[in-house]
Amino acid sequence: MKCIALLLFVICTACGRNYNGMDISHHNAVNWDAVKNDGNLEFCYIKSTEGSTLTDRRCRAHLRKAKDAGLKVGLYHYFSSHSSGKTQFENFNKCLQAHQWDLIPVVDIETPGNDFSDIRKLKTILSEFLDAFHAEYDYYPIVYYGDLNAYRLCGTAKKCKSWYRTVHFSQFLPPVCFQQVAVAEKYGDQVDLNYCKNLDYILVGQ
Repeated sequence: MKCIALLLFVICTACGRNYNGMDISHHNAVNWDAVKNDGNLEFCYIKSTEGSTLTDRRCRAHLRKAKDAGLKVGLYHYFSSHSSGKTQFENFNKCLQAHQWDLIPVVDIETPGNDFSDIRKLKTILSEFLDAFHAEYDYYPIVYYGDLNAYRLCGTAKKCKSWYRTVHFSQFLPPVCFQQVAVAEKYGDQVDLNYCKNLDYILVGQ
């Protein structure tokens, strides 16, 4: 039965249209005219916060321009092991409350900025963040797994939807539901490109 289920998953995810998008932060100078004129992108995730105190300096401008380009927008928080999950959520939530967004918020977990030598501590911080988010919104954020270290937290985030970074090996895998697949200069300087097999997977309320 497991083999049949896996085969059906591969067939279903390999068929049908892709919903294309990008994710950006203050590191990206986006060519918004190219985004709008191309018409190939449908959503955009924008970095809003990091840790317990940092706010992305381009978040507000990126949000406005992404909406002007007709994209569905969402915000993400860059997770850190150096402060509590509760204060990190409070920092993120200030930004969520200040803006309008269409997509389920994301917590971005990557090796830079995190100490994976104490995985138990990291799981505790992540659990605090996820519990605080759920208490506020009655659903869980999407978790972005930026590298192999981040996958060690899958069990802690088992109630969350997932976003996988597969830039260097996506051609060897069947398409998963939500996946970062490439880095390109088509829309600016090294913009991360993504696709989603079902847009409802990332839309709030779905």
